[in-house]
Amino acid sequence: MPGRLGFHLRVVARFVKRVREFRSSIRIRRGKVLADGKSILGLLVLGAAWKSKLEIEAVGGDAVQAIQSIKEFFLNQENTNGGCKT
Repeated sequence: MPGRLGFHLRVVARFVKRVREFRSSIRIRRGKVLADGKSILGLLVLGAAWKSKLEIEAVGGDAVQAIQSIKEFFLNQENTNGGCKT
């Protein structure tokens, strides 16, 4: 779940940098809107505001590691100003 400032450009850019380290396909869904987790523009189009629920899917050989890294990303964001919270 995005923090008070939402899934804004700075957070999205850090998120994309992290998930691009994995070969797996990463997809993020907010309601009926689906975005490529490796696309800054796609993630911004989600319009994920504070308390938005996001579904994250990883498919590929390193999917388990990708999901763990994403979980850590959101947990770390929770501890920063205006970050994201799971």
